[in-house]
Amino acid sequence: MIFSVIIPTYNRPRHVAELLEAWAEVDFPRNEFEIVLADDGGGVDLLPLIGPYSKKGFQFKLLKLPHKSASAARAAGLDKARGEFIFCMDDDCRPERGILNAYLEGIRKHPGAALGGPFINLLVEDFWATATQEIISFVTEEWNRDLKDARFFTFSNLVFPAEEFRQAGGFDSEWLWRTGEDRDVCGKWRERGGRFVFVPDAVVWHAHGLNLWKFLRQHFHYGQGNFASLLRRQSGSKAVPHWSGLRFYARLVMYPFRKFPPYHAVCLIGAFFLAQIANVVGFAHASRRISQSKIA
Repeated sequence: MIFSVIIPTYNRPRHVAELLEAWAEVDFPRNEFEIVLADDGGGVDLLPLIGPYSKKGFQFKLLKLPHKSASAARAAGLDKARGEFIFCMDDDCRPERGILNAYLEGIRKHPGAALGGPFINLLVEDFWATATQEIISFVTEEWNRDLKDARFFTFSNLVFPAEEFRQAGGFDSEWLWRTGEDRDVCGKWRERGGRFVFVPDAVVWHAHGLNLWKFLRQHFHYGQGNFASLLRRQSGSKAVPHWSGLRFYARLVMYPFRKFPPYHAVCLIGAFFLAQIANVVGFAHASRRISQSKIA
């Protein structure tokens, strides 16, 4: 088997149903990939959703786990995965039909490398989802200027050689935070001499609706994860940096004007500002929490 697609989920059956429908359209031999759905203690039985696809020859593993975290669910999925390559994806993502063929071509061209592809917002009418997507798009573009020696991809669309990934430490089942482990994992991979390569045809669509409160909460959690990753990946590391300099933020402010009309771009810049405040608050909260735990 070539690919094991590891997907953590928690009480989002609608997302899972739409995800499975998208995977049913993927153009790839069904005996050459499996979907490892790691249910992080959700209260909804997902087996009825999987049943119809299993009967059509799709390879599934459904892991029913005690509620802990998405990171712990990914780690449990890795333990059960049989594929030569580990494909990380979230339950609110939708793969393009040719994604596995695109990654297989990338694997042949770049043996031993980890691979990542485009991550595109599906909810174009959702302002807050668009704002988050544009921040992520900007950051990955900035940190991956050399597409054959990239630095960072999110867990929404990322492929690792399975054995090498396990040797590098895999997923961290004890990761405390809701976000940030992808930064940490990318750092570990690069510190061991691993490479990341961008595969432009391996497209994943993101369908995570947000309102203002959810947007702020999401970026608060990003700040917590950023601090935890920074704490582990100290100076001198090849990991993704936390502070990227004033030019980085100046380019971030100008980024929306490359893609949107002026009024929409200005609104997005306002959302970026709110996101940065929430991120800083989350960063400080994680710092204080860890300091208090050390004192205790």
